[in-house]
Amino acid sequence: MQSSRRWRLFWWTLPAVIVFLVVGGLLLLLWIWNMQAGSQYREGEYELAEASYRRQGAVSEVFPEPWKAVYNEGTVQLADQRYEESNEVLAVALEEVPEAPVDESGLKDPQSPECMVRTNLSLTFEGMADAKRGAGELEEAIGLYQQALEALGACTSDGESEAEQQERPEPTDGWRPDVDEQRQWDKMQESEQEQEEESSGGNGSPSEPEPSTSEAPADPRVQELESRNQSASPTAGPEGEGFGGGQNW
Repeated sequence: MQSSRRWRLFWWTLPAVIVFLVVGGLLLLLWIWNMQAGSQYREGEYELAEASYRRQGAVSEVFPEPWKAVYNEGTVQLADQRYEESNEVLAVALEEVPEAPVDESGLKDPQSPECMVRTNLSLTFEGMADAKRGAGELEEAIGLYQQALEALGACTSDGESEAEQQERPEPTDGWRPDVDEQRQWDKMQESEQEQEEESSGGNGSPSEPEPSTSEAPADPRVQELESRNQSASPTAGPEGEGFGGGQNW
């Protein structure tokens, strides 16, 4: 009798044990891939890191926060300066990431997952705009700078896009998106000025783009995943590899 009861208990609990083992195995696999991808990213092996994050995305679709792997993949492409590819991937991440709540003043935390995605998406528009500007395609460049500002606007210190504003935005201390916003606004204004000069010059050759008057990092579009996420959350994963939202899988 006791033996029969034990067997019934075994068969009743077996499905739960199997599910537990499968989920645990997948979580362990995701953690290993994340560690591997982080190391590859820091070593500049962007194609390998991208492949690792893409594998994560295929598995993490059945887990909460599936946007993280997509965000990571797009950010690696951004670091590799493949702006059009990164733009498409990060646009998907923005659709999947939860909308950040606003504080008492109606502003979003610039380190929230949504704002992290928006910041990198904005940088992809900026990268494409820089390429168009360098090629003398100023109309397209201006439009892309506007899209960069619009993507970033919700996460700036005033919560608004500066794409249509005539006054130069001033960064608020400690508000990272404001720095990107000011740089992009400067570039858009300079492109508009170059376009006006080109139009007034008749059939003359287009003038060379003037360097941006705003201070910017050597490559402002390349975001350091590790430092970004360490500052986003004190609960980053092992050895600080908290990619995709301040925490590791």
